[in-house]
Amino acid sequence: MSVTAKDLSRQIVEFLDSQSQLSLLAELTQELEKESAKESVTVTSAIELTEAEKTAAKHKLGEGTQFVINPRILGGLIVDRSGKRTDMSVLGRLNTLTGV
Repeated sequence: MSVTAKDLSRQIVEFLDSQSQLSLLAELTQELEKESAKESVTVTSAIELTEAEKTAAKHKLGEGTQFVINPRILGGLIVDRSGKRTDMSVLGRLNTLTGV
């Protein structure tokens, strides 16, 4: 049985409530946000992103987001976060189409 984030959140809140410790929820949330901010995120693009694009990416992905330029991806973006890759690049799509 897999547990979703929603289920886990509900279980944590129920546990804290059963222990009369709901006041710890704010502290727990702050700690999780701090850990999330430390997360390693790399955005790869074919060309240099504008400052506005970088600011928008950092707002969504975290202030520690790093930016890399790799012309081989032809266009689009690749986002590497916590060991997971989201490939929205032209090269990635071409590879998908050709079965590479």
